[in-house]
Amino acid sequence: MPLPFSHYCVVDFETYYDSEYSLRNKSLSMTDYIRHELFEAISVAVWHSTWDVPKVAAGPDVGPLLRSINWNETAFCAHHAQFDGLILTHHYDLHPVFWLDTQSMSRMLFGVDVSHSLDAVSQRYGFAGKVKAQALEQVKGLRYKDIPKDLLQLLLEYNEDDARLTRGIFEKMVKHVPEDELRIIDLTMRMYCEPVLHLDEARLREVHGREVGRRAAAVQAAGVDLTVLGSAQKFADYLRSLGVEPPVKISPRTGQPTYAFAKTDLEFKALLRHPDPRVVAAVEARLTAKSTLIETRSQRLLRRVGLPTPMYYNYWGARTGRWSGGDSVNWQNMARRGEGAALRTALAAPEGCNLVIADASQIEARLVAWLADDQELLTAFAEGEDVYSVNASGVYGFPVNKDDHPDERFVGKVLSLSCQYGAGGVKVSNVFRLGNLGPAIDMSVAEAKELVAKWRQARWPITRLWTRLGEAAKLSWLSGQQIELGPVGFDYLNGNGYIHLPNGTYMKYPRVYVDADNGELHYVSKNGPVKVWGGYLLENIAQALSCVLLKQQMLRCIDTIPHDVVVASTTHDEMVLVTYEETAEEVAAAVKRIMSTPEEWSQGLPLNASVDVSAVYDKV
Repeated sequence: MPLPFSHYCVVDFETYYDSEYSLRNKSLSMTDYIRHELFEAISVAVWHSTWDVPKVAAGPDVGPLLRSINWNETAFCAHHAQFDGLILTHHYDLHPVFWLDTQSMSRMLFGVDVSHSLDAVSQRYGFAGKVKAQALEQVKGLRYKDIPKDLLQLLLEYNEDDARLTRGIFEKMVKHVPEDELRIIDLTMRMYCEPVLHLDEARLREVHGREVGRRAAAVQAAGVDLTVLGSAQKFADYLRSLGVEPPVKISPRTGQPTYAFAKTDLEFKALLRHPDPRVVAAVEARLTAKSTLIETRSQRLLRRVGLPTPMYYNYWGARTGRWSGGDSVNWQNMARRGEGAALRTALAAPEGCNLVIADASQIEARLVAWLADDQELLTAFAEGEDVYSVNASGVYGFPVNKDDHPDERFVGKVLSLSCQYGAGGVKVSNVFRLGNLGPAIDMSVAEAKELVAKWRQARWPITRLWTRLGEAAKLSWLSGQQIELGPVGFDYLNGNGYIHLPNGTYMKYPRVYVDADNGELHYVSKNGPVKVWGGYLLENIAQALSCVLLKQQMLRCIDTIPHDVVVASTTHDEMVLVTYEETAEEVAAAVKRIMSTPEEWSQGLPLNASVDVSAVYDKV
């Protein structure tokens, strides 16, 4: 489908800020900043693609300049377009036909290990970068009416310079970004700049109040002061006063010993089974006191009640191309179970509309089976069998079903979700003991290793695929050969490894090398060296392909469903559409068909999806 614009227009705002009212204030999200009563657009630079030079305006002239553009045929272009875009829609009620974001384009092209600031991207393309940024510092705390003319002129020059840089990098990048990815960027910007979902104030207050009460009750039950619970050293001293030596671990950040008081620390969680009820109460209180995510998130969302809530996502926020969260509310990790699940139901459709909530069923496991050509699993998926029981049967050597063998089936579930990417006995033992995928089970490392060995024997096509992927990466990234393996291709350029995806995008692995001591392949991420092997590559590829599928399905929903639909949000392998109440069931049926049909590159992949219709963000 051709892109729906004839021209594009670069827009860059400069806005009022001071010491407290600032995007650097961590207690103030970008949404809060833009919608705040203190907000003021001091100036704007606008460069229409048909103009030879950009235009600038300040104060009362900002609105007229923006309204002089025919947005019905013009795409909006900015660097970090969510910021400038929400200003455009919220404060000027202008709605472009299409959204372009150079920051998103840079993430896709250059990967997640480098900076994507306007300064960094422009220098990457040979431009001078932000050389006039001092003007922005000089207007701190000044309203438009208070800025001296000479300083305002400097600000306008800085503003114009940013527009020139943005247009320059856009012209360089746009030819390398597939059109479908431009459409996905447009959808991502639209979720934030033109939001449609509403927040239920009563539900948010209920969640917030319940969470505050739950924490207070846990602290009261323990009889321990909050200052003790909040301090690692004081809490350690309190445990010693009860006759318990605090568990210790090595900090991955400092390399030094530190107290192991996190919810993922097994020795700490084991204290929940201590015979002294004072110890149990103290540990529960510490865990509860430190778990403030639900409370702070509900508090932040309460500030947004009354207007449609912007859904912020970083396009290509992960190496695999998946979105990541931001704006102080990470919509990518909204809990589906437990105390935080109620926050999901605070998101509601507009009046007269419903949500169509579509989730790809076990998509990564299906992709792994398809990539590995594991015929037993493929048949099970295609025929709607319980795959966790199939995996358990392979481990235990007898037919397992969920009704007669719930314990064995649960082991099959844990192994299915843990082992396909190469988890070993230690990790699987931790998964069982922490209860990450269900009830906690006290399983030794030796027992877990035995189960892992049986799983690998039963699922030999997957372990064989690990070997093939590892060999392909080494051969390609060390010799420069281009190697195709199923729907992906391995490539090497300028010291970097690449895995090409079937939609014209790629995953980037910077500065690949082989460790001289052990012959293992590595790449250098922004956080340091990362070992590359088959299981790691399979996880990256499966997640990347699941994201490719979801993007293509999103576009197919928009292009082919003969009713008004809006993609309102996305979470991993799920998308949420908004449509009118009277068409919701028909739309849901169409979405189910689309998400159950393989794309051209994925023929033979057995797909399925759960699709629900609801007035709120909750599955029926």
